[in-house]
Amino acid sequence: MSHDGVGTAVTFAGSSQIGKWNKMPQLNRLDHLAVIGVTLHTQVLDLYLGHVKLLASLPSSSASRRLADSPAAVVQLDTAILSLAAATTSVETKSDLEALCESPKNSYAASYCTKMLAAAPTTRRLRG
Repeated sequence: MSHDGVGTAVTFAGSSQIGKWNKMPQLNRLDHLAVIGVTLHTQVLDLYLGHVKLLASLPSSSASRRLADSPAAVVQLDTAILSLAAATTSVETKSDLEALCESPKNSYAASYCTKMLAAAPTTRRLRG
């Protein structure tokens, strides 16, 4: 996303700009589908837990636009993002999805895999 319909997005460099969307290089190639779609069996929960720790470390009120340091939360979030990005880029074809769905961990995952495999194109790439 290079803009929000009102203005351009800016690359996050540790300080936010009021009224601007921030692009985060760590989230390259991660979209809504990557978080809830084909990467269902990967470390999506770690991504949410990392965000929770980061949000919990924020002050309740502040005039500053810079966050307080929370190295442990940042490391956990960065690790989860890298893991999710790796999983996302490894699922490009229907056969990749079939391999991911070989051993669903519960009935919800099995049902989701069945629906995703039925909807997946047979010859085209799933992403990109």
